[in-house]
Amino acid sequence: MFIMPTGRALTRTEFVKRLREVISSFGINSSFYSGHSLRIGAASTAAKAGLPIYLIKILGRWSSEAYRRYISVSSSTISNAFLL
Repeated sequence: MFIMPTGRALTRTEFVKRLREVISSFGINSSFYSGHSLRIGAASTAAKAGLPIYLIKILGRWSSEAYRRYISVSSSTISNAFLL
């Protein structure tokens, strides 16, 4: 997926290490983040944007209902739903 300047592929471990370095550079505690954080963020953003479930499943390469574990709903979204 990502290629190093040497032409070698970036390993999962190296990717997570670099991800955490970037997160830390913003003064955020990076221990709360992993490679799956990107999957969670993408699925949650897609759901909030109103993408159909079938498309979220395709983009996340989910064939089961496992995608549901990745979608988080903010408390403000829940509060706003009660106002409808």
